Amino acid sequence: MREVEIKVWADDFDRIKGYFDSVAGCGHPVNKEDYYFRRPGETVQALRIRNNNGVLEITTKKNSKNERGEENNYEYEFESPLDQLEKAKDFFFCLGYEHYFDKIKNGFDWSYKGIHVELLDVKNVGVFLEMEALIPFDADDELVQKNVAVLYSILDEVGLSRDRIEKRSYRSLILKGV
Repeated sequence: MREVEIKVWADDFDRIKGYFDSVAGCGHPVNKEDYYFRRPGETVQALRIRNNNGVLEITTKKNSKNERGEENNYEYEFESPLDQLEKAKDFFFCLGYEHYFDKIKNGFDWSYKGIHVELLDVKNVGVFLEMEALIPFDADDELVQKNVAVLYSILDEVGLSRDRIEKRSYRSLILKGV
């Protein structure tokens, strides 16, 4: 699937959680521990292993981000039982990848207007509202722009300014210490 996504600094966690609880039902707890791997000498991650509430998600992406901070990524992913975490790490090490960094996110998520919404406290970084639409790989630009418009309409509804959109990756924020 492709994901069309924006992330926004969100200082008022309780207000935003209250808003989404009122319009989309009680949020589901989110606990994600991400382990990123890269090829030696490279400065971008190649693979991610995520413990997502007790399920391993193994992912690689072809990333694309424009100057407004809108992401349009091609994501390749499969799941595995949590008890395979160490085996998965060893598998990537055996292929020559090295550990790059870790990311821990805790918060809540909702489905709202066909969009996956997450309000997350990212350890050692800050609080963010992430919103993403999942669309088919072969989606045309019209469908991409339609989903981008929905993301911005939700951002406006919740009262977050567009100038709070974070254009840097979490990788950059974590590795540079925000």
